[in-house]
Amino acid sequence: MILVADLSTPRALGGVRLKYRFGQDEPSHRYRTLLFKILDTLAGTTSNASVGWSDFAADGSSSLERLEQSVFELSRLLANLTAVDGAVVLDKRLGLLGFGAEVSAELPTPEKVWRALDIEGKNLEPNDLENVGTRHRAAYRFVHDHPDGLAIVVSHDRGVTFVANRGGDVVFWEQSVSP
Repeated sequence: MILVADLSTPRALGGVRLKYRFGQDEPSHRYRTLLFKILDTLAGTTSNASVGWSDFAADGSSSLERLEQSVFELSRLLANLTAVDGAVVLDKRLGLLGFGAEVSAELPTPEKVWRALDIEGKNLEPNDLENVGTRHRAAYRFVHDHPDGLAIVVSHDRGVTFVANRGGDVVFWEQSVSP
């Protein structure tokens, strides 16, 4: 599981015990650095006011390829950290805070959770909290208690669930990952 927390709030990581912490230096913020380097590289190749996915897809430069490879390597590191018992925790700027995090069972459990039926989360259906595993229930408690947070739960069945707080309601989006 990956938790994204808003550290600008006074409670920051309330209800989350972080077992292994990272120093807050450039390496722990590498993901954001790489994304900005990619955008800078793309911006340097065009006179357009903005760059987008099509610019990225069309650019075959070796410098962009190296940056893309670095993003994949960092993504694999994050994926490997999720194999350790507990959650990986990032800040909202994609800085790596630590891993092996536990979400306290003492955090309040939401009365209801909602399954999003569309990408915007406008069409919702109620879902039973008891029909999911421990990771999902921990994610629900986390975003219920941290309204600006985000939880990403990866299941053994290759499903990925994004959980967020939308106006006080805990809403999740299910995704499947192809083998």
